[in-house]
Amino acid sequence: MYESPSEVIHSVAKFLGEPLPDKAPELLAHLKGLEATRLKLGEARVDWHKLLHEKESQMLHPKDANFTEMDRKVMLNASVAVIRRDYDYLLTMEKLIEERLAFGRELWNTLQA
Repeated sequence: MYESPSEVIHSVAKFLGEPLPDKAPELLAHLKGLEATRLKLGEARVDWHKLLHEKESQMLHPKDANFTEMDRKVMLNASVAVIRRDYDYLLTMEKLIEERLAFGRELWNTLQA
């Protein structure tokens, strides 16, 4: 039975859903929290990438005179759609964290000036 990476998604979404603090101590704590989630998120992304490829290998319908290559591709995509969705979501969250950390560093530098 498939289980989504909901624990990781929720922990990362917690940080991404909060506005960046505009005071240095709170901003630093927020950035440290974001940084700490990166390892867990990266591990989940790698796990889901592996799972996606394993499931694609398992679910690929053998060549058959009754199915075209397009049929086989459609069946494969349908069978791994949920895993691919979660993998893509993890990728998107990684990008959002990187962007937020970059913006947070700029804000930190502004607050320190």
